[in-house]
Amino acid sequence: MRDTLCLFIRVSLQALISLQSSISRELPLLIYGAMAIIGGALVFVLPETRDQPMRQTVQEGEKFIRENMCNFGACKRCTFFG
Repeated sequence: MRDTLCLFIRVSLQALISLQSSISRELPLLIYGAMAIIGGALVFVLPETRDQPMRQTVQEGEKFIRENMCNFGACKRCTFFG
């Protein structure tokens, strides 16, 4: 379900961004470039995994996410995995 929703949003945004070429020929290129830069900058909020052991089970991965992703102050208790 989530993959289908993401695909729908991507296709819809792609069509809308492409239509911006009627305003300016460079505008879609600027939007796509800005999206790439923002996506690259978002890498810096990923948890650090260098010199960490590889997670061998799904449960270990979920525990890692619970311990590291909830440290941003966005949530009081991690409810991502139930």
